[in-house]
Amino acid sequence: MSIVEQTAAQSMKDDISSRIEATLARASATVAAVRADAGDGAVDEFMPNLRRIERDFAERSSQMMLKWSKRFSLDYREYVEKAKLPPMELSTVLPQYHSHANRLSIKHESRRRLEYVNIIPQSLFFSSVTRFLSAVLSGDRRYLDDDPVNGGGITIPVPGFTLSHPLTAIGKVSNVTKAFQWVMGYPLMTANHLVHQIFPRTRMYTLQDGVEQVDEDIFRWVIWARDEETITASEDLYESDSVMIMVQPPWVLAKDDLQSFVQLGTFPKPDPESQHSKPMTSSQRLWGKVWDLCHQKRAHWFVITSYEYWVFGCFTRGWTNAYVSPIMADYTGEPTVVQCLLFWFSSAVADLAKSEHVWSLPVVGNLFSC
Repeated sequence: MSIVEQTAAQSMKDDISSRIEATLARASATVAAVRADAGDGAVDEFMPNLRRIERDFAERSSQMMLKWSKRFSLDYREYVEKAKLPPMELSTVLPQYHSHANRLSIKHESRRRLEYVNIIPQSLFFSSVTRFLSAVLSGDRRYLDDDPVNGGGITIPVPGFTLSHPLTAIGKVSNVTKAFQWVMGYPLMTANHLVHQIFPRTRMYTLQDGVEQVDEDIFRWVIWARDEETITASEDLYESDSVMIMVQPPWVLAKDDLQSFVQLGTFPKPDPESQHSKPMTSSQRLWGKVWDLCHQKRAHWFVITSYEYWVFGCFTRGWTNAYVSPIMADYTGEPTVVQCLLFWFSSAVADLAKSEHVWSLPVVGNLFSC
């Protein structure tokens, strides 16, 4: 348990203990007052009952302390294993849109360095997530679900776990803003909180909502990054350790669209000798959007999702190659989306996570080192 966790736990125990001691002191004072007024005989007659009441009170107090301790200290390993995303509810009235015609405002541009998209084998991705979590979340360790720096807490309901910060109902999804709220409210806020608790040195990293001015009706993004106000001028910002999370609603980004996105292979370059390049396909436009935004924000790690389906990816340091995970569904259980987010966030800030089981950015021609 970290110093912060120990301090919070001790503070809670001290508060409950002081309440118990104050109650017992008041009881002793009452006995002394009765003895002074009516004599020892009057008190002695009731002493057996008073002693029984005192023992009963002490036993109930101990049970109360145990109950509160369990409520605020959680087994995160068990939680993330069971934290499947709640099903997102879609409105009966949705925008008329053909998912295969993702109309992002993206065109061919020679400045893009992306050349090839590589698929991470599912067995490698899943086993790496599992190995990482087994290493950092031991079965006998419990965490106080309290972040004194950023606040917040876990938000995905799991039987047997108390949510200290439950979400208010988001409602049915009828636009990209609502879909974005589901992504933010459940998986991202939970993963952000868990990373802060497991690796307290990451608490300077927060979810920062982006402003989308071009495709705002079908595309939203948020970046998990260090607060710019905490970055000094002397620090090198060229290589970012942030994670870009991009959201499109499921009627825009269906599973088949993500499949085309993952399986793109070669990313086309515009023909410099032709004035009329071949129009970009839906998946090519999406890759152009992802590359542009990640490159602009210097975020080599990224996630793209419709909430119902998820893909985890990253770019090499030279921005020429991308590596993407297999598609994961919101109901995936081994590993869960939250477990994968924990792994991806922690890999992005490997220097702070201090775990030998996170990934480093791949080198062209090789997979990941961990």
